[in-house]
Amino acid sequence: MPIEVEWKFALREDTETRLRELGAVPEGSVRVRDRYYDTADLRLTAADLWLRSRDGVWELKSPAPSPSPSPSLAPLPGTTQYRESVSEAEILSLLLPALGYPDTARIGGLEELLRPSAGDGEDEEEGVEGVGLREFACIVTQRASYSLPGGARAVLDLTDFGHRLGEVEVMVDTEGELPVAHAQIQEIATKLG
Repeated sequence: MPIEVEWKFALREDTETRLRELGAVPEGSVRVRDRYYDTADLRLTAADLWLRSRDGVWELKSPAPSPSPSPSLAPLPGTTQYRESVSEAEILSLLLPALGYPDTARIGGLEELLRPSAGDGEDEEEGVEGVGLREFACIVTQRASYSLPGGARAVLDLTDFGHRLGEVEVMVDTEGELPVAHAQIQEIATKLG
């Protein structure tokens, strides 16, 4: 399962210009709709699990282990690292323990988790009690993407409610690569100012 290391930062007027000066190549711009799901008591959020449907495709972001501390390199403030799962079986294997479901055989798929739980006062199918995951946020974002030298990627986001945010992302396959990813992000952040 790949690990995404990303640094989030506030956009400035000159961010795109500075990215191009670093050798960033525009990849294009897309509009994405992210729908985030959780229980009424926010169990997933409390466990730092982020279940979303991005333009109809299920994704789960779950915490990845932190790199070994290095005296010469502490992670940059605003940097996170998550494993990104898109396989429904993998998503279920990570979600179910957080939801108190040790028996994966009972769950037919993610859609079943969206059914109301008993006591919600909503109609539900006879004999099936869902967890009652519900949408708690829907964010529409205009996203411009750039590839950076060394395999990093930058995205510049403008949300439907006016929030502007930049991200520098580095994807790695193993935990052993995390220090290198953090160093790469640190270098880009320093150059961006």
